[in-house]
Amino acid sequence: MDPITHILVGACVAQLPSSSQNNEINKSKKDDLSLTFKQRATIGGITAAFPDIDYILFLVNPLDFLAYWHRAETHSVILAPLWALLLCKAWMLWRDFKPFQKTVFFICLLSLVSHTLLDSLTPYGTQWLAPFSDYRVSWDLIFVVDIYFTLSILAVFLCMYLNQNTHRVLFIFLLPFIYLTSIYQIKQTAIQSIQFTYPSEAETLVALPQPFSPFYWQIIRSNKTDINQTFYRLVDDPIAPLIASLTRRTAYLEQINPLTKLQWTTYSLQPKEPSLRVHALKAWHHADFKAYRDFSIFPVFYLHSKKTHKNCFWFSDLRYHWPGFRPVFRYGMCLSNDKTWAVHRMKYLSDEDIKLLPL
Repeated sequence: MDPITHILVGACVAQLPSSSQNNEINKSKKDDLSLTFKQRATIGGITAAFPDIDYILFLVNPLDFLAYWHRAETHSVILAPLWALLLCKAWMLWRDFKPFQKTVFFICLLSLVSHTLLDSLTPYGTQWLAPFSDYRVSWDLIFVVDIYFTLSILAVFLCMYLNQNTHRVLFIFLLPFIYLTSIYQIKQTAIQSIQFTYPSEAETLVALPQPFSPFYWQIIRSNKTDINQTFYRLVDDPIAPLIASLTRRTAYLEQINPLTKLQWTTYSLQPKEPSLRVHALKAWHHADFKAYRDFSIFPVFYLHSKKTHKNCFWFSDLRYHWPGFRPVFRYGMCLSNDKTWAVHRMKYLSDEDIKLLPL
C-alpha cells in the first residue's frame, strides 16, 4: 500500500482510544485522554509508516529482501506489541507526550496493525506470523495505489477532524469498509463471468486488482505447464482514462477489454526457442536462484539476453505484469564466459541489469 494511505489510516485510528466528552470533563487535568487531535494524528501517521523501514534491507540484498525480508518482522502482528513499545519509548523523548504513555502505546499498536492489514489487501502479501512462519496473507482486493480507497480514508480523516467527538463520527469508518466489500463483490463477479464465458480445466484461476480502477482485473489461469493471462474491464470507468493520461499510460487502457473481447496470452517457464531451454532450466533451478523461486507465484520466462561477456536468462512473475508498464521484479541468472552463473536483476524503470553480490 502507498505511504500516503498508510499515514492517513494511522492518523485516523490514532483518534480511537479517546473520548471527547472525557476531554471536556478533564480538560483541566493531565490524563491519558488529553492528547489533541493533531498530536494523535502525528503519532499515528508516523508510526503507521514505520513498518516499511525494512526497505533499508533492499540495500543489503534486493532478492532476499523481495523473497524473505519485506513485509516480515516489521509487519508481524505477533511482534506488533514489541514494536509499539519501542516506538512508544521513542515518542516519550518528547516532553509533551510523557504524561500519556499508555495512550501513546495503544496509538502505536493500532497504527502498526493498520499497516499490516492494509498491506494484506494487495497481491504481494504480508507475513503476519513472522518470525515463526513465513506464510503470507494476501487478499488480492486492491492495487498498491487505489485512488478511490485513499479518498475514502481522506473523507474519514476530514470528518474526524471537523467533528472531533470521536463517538459521533465512528460511523464514517463504514465508508472504506463498504468500498472493500464492494471490491470483493466485483472480484467475485469477474471470476464467475470468466468461468462461465471461458470455461477451462485450469487448476488455478485468480483475479488480481489492476491500476487506475476497481473495475480492472488481471485474470490468470494456470496449470502444470502453462499460464494464461488476460486483462478484464467489467465496466467503463470515466476516471481511469484521466489518471492514465496524467501518468502517460494511455496504452494501458487499450489492453483492458470487456468480457466478450478478452485477449488471452500464454506464458511458460520455458523459452519458445528449443535451443535455449536447457540453459533456461539450469538457470531456473540453480541453487543461487532459490529466493526468486520462493518469491514467485506465477513465474514465467521473460527474456533471453546475450552480451559479449554473459548469457542471461530472465524470469518474472505475472502478478506484476501490467499493460504499458515494464514488469517489475525481473530477475535472472547469467552465465559468464568462464562458465560461472550469477544472479542479476533488472532495474525497475529500465532494462539495465545489475549483478547481485552474494552475502
